[in-house]
Amino acid sequence: MGIHAWKRSSQNSVTVLNILTGIRRISCFILRSSLEGAAGHILWSTGNHTTVDQVIKLLRNCFGNENQAERFRAELRCRRRQKGESLQSLYQDICRLMALAYPPPSSNLSDIVGRDAFLDALGNQTLRIRILEREPRTLDEALTIACRLEAYDKSEIDDRDADGGHPKG
Repeated sequence: MGIHAWKRSSQNSVTVLNILTGIRRISCFILRSSLEGAAGHILWSTGNHTTVDQVIKLLRNCFGNENQAERFRAELRCRRRQKGESLQSLYQDICRLMALAYPPPSSNLSDIVGRDAFLDALGNQTLRIRILEREPRTLDEALTIACRLEAYDKSEIDDRDADGGHPKG
């Protein structure tokens, strides 16, 4: 390669590098200006020359799942159904915690963990055992069975109330 070709090549490399640097600065500016609330507050601890990668790393550490999966697993273990909470609402929260605690792809093991977390969260040992007797393999199956059993129990209570507190039969 001749000196002129080398000079043009190195000038092109510098130009490309300058363009890429400019794009990264613009990307960082756009990212920084789009952060609001708690995400925006993390920028207080950064300087003006913080890179996009550094901001993303900060965001992942504060809000991402990478360093918080253990926290979500603990929440999943401790989750209990609140008084008046529907089974569907409990199910949705268990699904949310499962996705955060055990990021996809899911496996047979995560199906069992989700099912067991849901059953434990019911806070009703009798209902839990009745559901397990029907051998649900997944969280979805456990929800279906729980809804059916809870509906049966409610209709039985309604029937007793209508008959003056005496069971039918």
